[in-house]
Amino acid sequence: LWPLMSGFKWSNAFRAMVATPLTPADVAGGVVLWRATKATLAAVGVAAALLLFTETRTWGLVPAVVAGVITGLAFALPAAAWSATRERDMSFPVILRFGVLPLLLFGGIFYPISQLPGVLQAVARATPLWHGVELSRGAVLGGLDTAQVIGHLTVLGVYIAVGYVMARAAFARRLVL
Repeated sequence: LWPLMSGFKWSNAFRAMVATPLTPADVAGGVVLWRATKATLAAVGVAAALLLFTETRTWGLVPAVVAGVITGLAFALPAAAWSATRERDMSFPVILRFGVLPLLLFGGIFYPISQLPGVLQAVARATPLWHGVELSRGAVLGGLDTAQVIGHLTVLGVYIAVGYVMARAAFARRLVL
């Protein structure tokens, strides 16, 4: 959130980029590529740490890394689109406090969402985190069939596609010279 705000407002790095032959779409694409790189580094780092212990060594870590990257993008692209529309960073702590923190608690990471009330189960299933957790857990522990994998990847793909389209549009509006 804040690094994108910096690129638009504080450092004006994005404005400097579009003063060259780069277009706002190129800048948005670069942001997406950087987000994917960061997600890949984080997922590979976690997998490398898990490989240190015999109890957690499994070939399922390979698809779990892919699921982690896809899940990271499913969060990063809508967040980039949101950040690109903001003039001030006042909403960012609110997103973290009332969005990300509850999501971590109720997204199926620490306990199954079947223990939540029905309404919260539906909310959890609508988030990219639950789908990413289910993909990763299924990859490492087994138990996912092809239809489930396709369903989870479809939901994450929709978050990524919509986030990308919205981010490109927001970058284009914001970076018109």
